[in-house]
Amino acid sequence: MFAEIGNLSLHISLVSLVAIIFCNLYPPKNRGRIIVTLWLIVLTAVAFSFCSLIICHITSDFSVLNVAYHSHKLKPLLYKIAGAWSNHEGSMLLWTLAICIPSAFYGIFCTSHGPNRNITLVIQALLAAGFVLFTIFTSNPFERMIPAPLNGLGMNPLLQDIGVSFHPPILYLGYVGFSLPFSASLAVLITKDTSDWAKSIKPWVMFAWSFLTAGIATGAWWAYRELGWGGFWFWDPVENASLMPWITSSALIHSLMIAGKSRTQLNWAILLSIITFTLVMLGAFIVRSGVITSVHSFAQDSKRGVLILLSIFFITAISLFLYMLNFKKLVVKELHSNKLILLNNIILSIIAAVIALGTIYPIILEVFFKQSVSTSVEYYNAVVPPLVIGLVFLCTYAEKERKFNFGRLTIGSLVVSFIGSTLLIGVSTRSYTYAVFGVVVSLYLILITLIKWMRTRNFSKLPMLLAHCGFGFLVLSVSLYYNLREELQVNINIQETVSFRNTPITLRDIQYRTMENYFTKTAVIEVGNGAKVYPEIRFFPIEQQQTAEVGIIRNFFYDLYFSINSPNNSQSVILNVQFNPMVNLIWISCLLIFLAGVCSIVKKRVISRVF
Repeated sequence: MFAEIGNLSLHISLVSLVAIIFCNLYPPKNRGRIIVTLWLIVLTAVAFSFCSLIICHITSDFSVLNVAYHSHKLKPLLYKIAGAWSNHEGSMLLWTLAICIPSAFYGIFCTSHGPNRNITLVIQALLAAGFVLFTIFTSNPFERMIPAPLNGLGMNPLLQDIGVSFHPPILYLGYVGFSLPFSASLAVLITKDTSDWAKSIKPWVMFAWSFLTAGIATGAWWAYRELGWGGFWFWDPVENASLMPWITSSALIHSLMIAGKSRTQLNWAILLSIITFTLVMLGAFIVRSGVITSVHSFAQDSKRGVLILLSIFFITAISLFLYMLNFKKLVVKELHSNKLILLNNIILSIIAAVIALGTIYPIILEVFFKQSVSTSVEYYNAVVPPLVIGLVFLCTYAEKERKFNFGRLTIGSLVVSFIGSTLLIGVSTRSYTYAVFGVVVSLYLILITLIKWMRTRNFSKLPMLLAHCGFGFLVLSVSLYYNLREELQVNINIQETVSFRNTPITLRDIQYRTMENYFTKTAVIEVGNGAKVYPEIRFFPIEQQQTAEVGIIRNFFYDLYFSINSPNNSQSVILNVQFNPMVNLIWISCLLIFLAGVCSIVKKRVISRVF
């Protein structure tokens, strides 16, 4: 029954979206109010449809094809719920919901009631209608199968993790949230009305950027904990698919700061809005086309990928044509020019282009020339770090103001930075040049930013403080991680002891247990003065897959990271131990960047009143 209700709700949303599109063709007296009301109906219908799918998973309704393929009666409740969006069909429904949420709230809270708002909402309706049509006709999550099986096929064991319960919804709110700035940009190109455009759209850019930041961070946290290799970023094509729009949207945020006072930055902002959403659509193609193999992807038949690819070309071609036709006609009184922001945008665009080249080039060869190649991690590690270091150094100049004498401050900050890098070289067993420079410029940025803010105590600049400090801590922690990490891999027997970084590590026992939906082989490992960790190997009989669960001893400054492999011997394991420095600072820095976005949204309503 819930499948039919969910399917009906999805069709109701489609009818309402079509009504929004045609509503703009007629001049009713309260056109804006009607459009907003229809958007609320759309949001309610899609949310109801999504909840219906979740209920089908919770109740293990295996007559629904989506549930039968991605769930099982023995699966814990949390992963039954997560199973609703851990597949292509369910994630498309979540994608549609993610485009409806900011659209409806934009209609409610947008202070401008002029033509820009209405056209923005109509363009959003066109995009949402496309997603709904794609979902209904190619990816319907409510499709029935008769006869219904007694049990389902289960869920990918790698996705049976707490991170999957919140990572995709957060990521999609960021991903699809950029559709709203994209639609608003096209509305400006159509109406030529630039008044208050940058001011009205900035909170929605920050909304999407903040959630995309949190989505990327939770994805990296999941990979670090679940995949068992001890890293958080592997330059996987699907990882890059989320990073590229984050980079271009960061440039967009900087352009919006003065877009209302600079025609150059207004044009940059509109172009970056188009590019960012194009990269979002490209990410959808990478994840759903089946042209790449990744633990993050939904490998599907090529027909769906072709439809997404055609949509990318169609949407991008129309938006770029509108831009080329109208960007010179936009009128802004030139009051402010900032070469630093322009240089910042250029560097960020180059970084995005470098990552896009490494990501798309193998896909082009695979699709058009049937050649299977992959871009090595060394390519990204050689090209991206120097650009990032230059970007960090540029941020330090953005933090300077003429009314303060920064001469002593600059010298003092540089001295501290060089001392820090010298200590790094002294304690490291290896020295990566980029890591050393990363430590210098990130420390310099953090010190300059904090001292400036302590002198001014300007709470309106709090988002910039959090963002720049968070970015500085991110570069610092990643630089230290790659320069100081150590690793040991050894075959160890029960009651045998090995030494790692002058710390004794003993395998005390190997335990075998039967859990709710898997079997486990657990190594009981004693570290140093009695601390114990329990890395596991899990075998899922339903899915016929094996995963590794890591054990971690956490410290603010480092993690001791344990994972095991299983030789054909019940008395021994292959133990992998890693010393991962500053990895926890990576998560903290991402949190600071996320909070920067949140503070930017609420600062006028909260910070200005409190301070």
